[in-house]
Amino acid sequence: MNRRLMIVSLLLASVFSIRLWLDRDNTAGLSRPLSTLPATMGAWHAVSDDVLSQPIRHVLHADDTLARTYQAFPGTQVQLFIAYYKTQRAGERMHSPRNCLPGSGWEPISISLINVDVGGGRVETLNRYLVSKEDKRLLVVYWYQEHTRWIANEYRSKLYLTWDSIRKGSRDGALVRVSVPLRQGVDEDEATRTIAQFIQSSTPEITRILPD
Repeated sequence: MNRRLMIVSLLLASVFSIRLWLDRDNTAGLSRPLSTLPATMGAWHAVSDDVLSQPIRHVLHADDTLARTYQAFPGTQVQLFIAYYKTQRAGERMHSPRNCLPGSGWEPISISLINVDVGGGRVETLNRYLVSKEDKRLLVVYWYQEHTRWIANEYRSKLYLTWDSIRKGSRDGALVRVSVPLRQGVDEDEATRTIAQFIQSSTPEITRILPD
């Protein structure tokens, strides 16, 4: 009986120790608030900041967000959205645009992967998502950024999150989304190039804020 009690005690102690190990938090966090992202990045200049409503902030459950419109020249605008999560737990995962946009009334038309030159000779594979609502169409490119990783696949993002949590006690990450409204006279290929140009211009500044 004593032996069984000892074994049970050791198992409980082991489980408790593992739980403490997994629950430790060594996340450095953002270097500064997302709102301090420069208003000018290359040829792009901020023209407006969107204030997220309380219901949206409640659903996102993010530690910091940025919703801003940039313009390179009249008629060429992109919408940048970043949601940063310092500690991702059950119910606090990053919300995929595949779920959020349809929940806001946008109907999916197509989704694919594209390769984008993000600068410095680095090419990343990102999600390309085309949606529509009534007579509007929106082209969205998004990815999950976890330290130096740019991840298109949500399940890979979860695997890396688990690995980082075990290896160094870090559970943070960000969802980055860049979108262009497809107005009359703007085709998908042109919008894709516009988004790629913005990503290349904004990457150095965004990576300075997000944890490395």
